[in-house]
Amino acid sequence: MPQDTRRRLALLGVLVAVFAVLAAVAVLLAPADQFAPPGGEAPAVPGTMPVWQLALINGAILFVAYGLLGLAGVWLAGKLQLPVVYRLAAGWRAWLLWPLLIGLALGLALIIGDQVFVRLGAGPGFLIPPFLCR
Repeated sequence: MPQDTRRRLALLGVLVAVFAVLAAVAVLLAPADQFAPPGGEAPAVPGTMPVWQLALINGAILFVAYGLLGLAGVWLAGKLQLPVVYRLAAGWRAWLLWPLLIGLALGLALIIGDQVFVRLGAGPGFLIPPFLCR
């Protein structure tokens, strides 16, 4: 296996691990009423399982699922002769600036679209979780 492929797979592993840890932390820190439907009650934690176990299970499931999907993507990229995880020649503009600008443009489009539909009376707009309105 070439050295570049090892570095790319290591980066994929680090990214998936960071995502799994962040998902586990989100389960630990999220208030239970966040998962309640509007006007409903929060779901009960299954049985007597502690929240830290739910967080650990959530992180592990995400690590395995996204790890397997990432490895499948690496394999398919190799078959199609595409860059595996990142292009070696790509700079910060391709890695940071363009994704940032695309996300900003899509976020603004969603906000503007939501406000247009609210003003036209076509719906109540996006549902905002109550914990964000404090």
